[in-house]
Amino acid sequence: MNFGFDFRATLGYVTDPSYAAAVLGEAYPNTYSNADGASIVAGWTGGVATRDRIAWAEPRLAGLNGSDGSGTITFKVALPGPGQYGIVAAFGDEGNDETCTVTFADDTATIVTYTGVSVASFHSMDASGNVYEDHVFFASQTPLVHTFTSSVLKVTTAIGTATEFLQVTSLGPPPKEIDVLPLKGSQLVLPYPLGLTPEQCAAQIFANGQEYIVSADGLTFLPKHAILTVTPKG
Repeated sequence: MNFGFDFRATLGYVTDPSYAAAVLGEAYPNTYSNADGASIVAGWTGGVATRDRIAWAEPRLAGLNGSDGSGTITFKVALPGPGQYGIVAAFGDEGNDETCTVTFADDTATIVTYTGVSVASFHSMDASGNVYEDHVFFASQTPLVHTFTSSVLKVTTAIGTATEFLQVTSLGPPPKEIDVLPLKGSQLVLPYPLGLTPEQCAAQIFANGQEYIVSADGLTFLPKHAILTVTPKG
C-alpha cells in the first residue's frame, strides 16, 4: 500500500501525483482512488473548512483542510491491516502563520502528539514535528514509522492547524513473536518457528535486557554483545 492525500478545496486546482488523491473535506467513510488504480476508505470527522492556496507551488502543498472553528477534527484512514507503516505528513498554511497541534493515533492509542509548534507561512511541519521551508520540505522531512496493532490511522488536528498532505506506505506485516530460551554459556538459543517467510522474521526482539536484530534471511540473529544460535520448533 502506498497512498497519498492532497488536501484542498477544488478538485482540478492542481494535478495530483499518481499515488495521491484530492481530499475536499469529505466525511468518513469516503472512498478515494488514485491514478495508480488504488482505492482506500478515509475521511474526516468533525466540521471541516477547505482552502486552495497557490496553484503553481508544490501540488502536495497547494491547499489545506482544517477545522471550521467548531472544534478538533480527525482524519481517519482504514488501513489494509495491522503492520508497520511509514507516514509522511505536512501541516501549515501557505498564506498564514500557524501554531500547530497534531495527534497521530493507532485507533484509540496515541502514537505521538505535537503541541503548539510554530509554523510560519510558506513553511510546513512534518510527521515527526520538524518544520521546514516549503521549497525544501519533501527533501528534508522525516517520516513517522509505527507498527500498528489496529487497522485504523487517526490524525487529529486542533482549531488553527491546517492539514496539507498525508501519505501512508505499508512497510511490512507485524513481526512474529519469538520465544527466548535461557542463556547457555555465551550462546542464547532462540526457537525458530517453522513456516515463516524471511519478511515475517525481520524484526527487532528484546531478550535479557539487550536488543537483538533478526536478519532479513530469517535465520541469523545479530546481537550487540552475544553470539546466538537458532533452532527450529519441532
